[in-house]
Amino acid sequence: MSEGNVPVTAVVKTRTGLKFAGAIFAETNCWSMLKGGLTAEETGPAELYFEVLVLRLLIFLFAISIIFELIRS
Repeated sequence: MSEGNVPVTAVVKTRTGLKFAGAIFAETNCWSMLKGGLTAEETGPAELYFEVLVLRLLIFLFAISIIFELIRS
């Protein structure tokens, strides 16, 4: 991306579908931090995807923190 900004959305894909996890506007020459969260409603494998609406966008992941919190009802 040479200039401007573009929305980037993080989604988690599970066996039952896609779930929104967070969003940000990625800007040229600017570090961006995507902060979001979701509550898992099922167990099993999941995949993290980033959705963008432009064809030529590089996403570099330098530090990833995933925090799991057990919620007891």
